[in-house]
Amino acid sequence: MRFRKTEEAGRSGFASTGYRPQFHIANQDWCSQISCPNHERMHPGHSYSVKIAFLSEDLIWDNLQEGSQFLLREGGKVVAEGEIVRVPDCD
Repeated sequence: MRFRKTEEAGRSGFASTGYRPQFHIANQDWCSQISCPNHERMHPGHSYSVKIAFLSEDLIWDNLQEGSQFLLREGGKVVAEGEIVRVPDCD
């Protein structure tokens, strides 16, 4: 996942583990929580491998396909984009 630079209308400051943006995929927004095990802070303009948890996992599950593109939004503002590289088993 890559956070957009501030000059690209991205965030003006860093985000840290526990960050709760809207995860946008398949024309829907989902409440999410981001964790980044290898970095305490995630800065605009940089790319990170992250883990994403969802409030409504049972509802979003069918939309999570490896290779799918997603956006992270704060309100209507896109602050990051990425690609799903792995979907864990739902059991």
